[in-house]
Amino acid sequence: MVHWSLRRLAGGGHSPAWINRQVNDIWVKRAHEKLFRSRASYKLMHMDDEFKFLKRRCTVIDLGCHSGGWSQVAVQRTGVGMGRCLGLVIGVDKTQIEPLEHHHFVLGDVRDPATLKQVQGILGDRRAQVVLS
Repeated sequence: MVHWSLRRLAGGGHSPAWINRQVNDIWVKRAHEKLFRSRASYKLMHMDDEFKFLKRRCTVIDLGCHSGGWSQVAVQRTGVGMGRCLGLVIGVDKTQIEPLEHHHFVLGDVRDPATLKQVQGILGDRRAQVVLS
């Protein structure tokens, strides 16, 4: 079965070879099965399993967060979605993403002072322990 977004990509200017790789890639299939937004989620999980930088209660800023795969992992691993205020995950991108539960999204360029002001407003008194890019 072809993932719905891969069907959309067929009309989006991607080459047939690229689409074929996506359809047959085991990590794309696993991401789809586990409802991750991208195969890159597994790359972040692998890095965090090794270096353990996504801790409970930590604050994470995900720069260039489109499509949201890394932000999904950060939300899970920091405990944001556990019904208590444990962590904080903020995603910033110039492209709108589909909303993620327990995730703060800022639409804008991180180099723009207005975007930085929005991020600072969400952070409040907190400081980021992790910046993903």
